[in-house]
Amino acid sequence: MASVYHHGNLRQALLLEADHIIETEGIDALSVRKLAESVGVSRTALYHHFRDKNALLSAITEAQFNHWGKQLTDVLDDQAPVQTQIKAFAKQYLLGATARPAHYNLMFGKPIWKSGEPSESLTEISRTSFQNYVILIKRWQDSGAIEAAIPSLQLAQVSWGMLHGLARLLIDGVYVDYKQIEEMSDAVTRLLLNE
Repeated sequence: MASVYHHGNLRQALLLEADHIIETEGIDALSVRKLAESVGVSRTALYHHFRDKNALLSAITEAQFNHWGKQLTDVLDDQAPVQTQIKAFAKQYLLGATARPAHYNLMFGKPIWKSGEPSESLTEISRTSFQNYVILIKRWQDSGAIEAAIPSLQLAQVSWGMLHGLARLLIDGVYVDYKQIEEMSDAVTRLLLNE
């Protein structure tokens, strides 16, 4: 049982506890009632910060996109060869997705994008996240390291789809396992390089 909330930033306490519930029990286990009880506040107090569960999920997902973007940016060394950059990006994408699968499902799954209604700020950050990847692809194309004949947007869509598919296969345990992340990252790199 989580500790009872006493003072401080209630919104942050709610987000942290919701994050913990999602991480340990999954998205379906999170409810407004359970979260309020876990933090030790009334549902009315919770509704002062989030109008409904969808608003709460949007806020959690937005925070995850911020974290995700920082992780991906942190592994990129502009001075490194493009091959090293691509592999680092692919590897971090797969490691990030598999380290927090419930959050990855929230970022790219039905609870927000199909069943719910993402907040404007979540929609904006998710679009910015993808746009940053398009810019990265364009930079790699401009360097001559990857195919320039394919428009940057299309190449970004296809290569992101490839990474997303690999992440899903890993998370779902279909036919690849975590020990293969290094090899998969190498394969993604070889597919993208213009050799």
